[in-house]
Amino acid sequence: MDLKLNDSEIMQLLTYIDDASGYDLEPMERATFLSITNKINNQVQYKHHNFIDNFCVDVRSVLLEEAD
Repeated sequence: MDLKLNDSEIMQLLTYIDDASGYDLEPMERATFLSITNKINNQVQYKHHNFIDNFCVDVRSVLLEEAD
């Protein structure tokens, strides 16, 4: 499936994942969120999208820290 998400939709998705990471996540939820953020990370084509990549990296960091 090739979803064509605009910046707003990507940010809304990442914000949802970031909010959810504040709760106790089931292993499947954590794996799903990490998979989504991995796919988003470094997939943007334009320099002005760097804030999305940066936010994605921050979300991944939180999810990975909580998994330890």
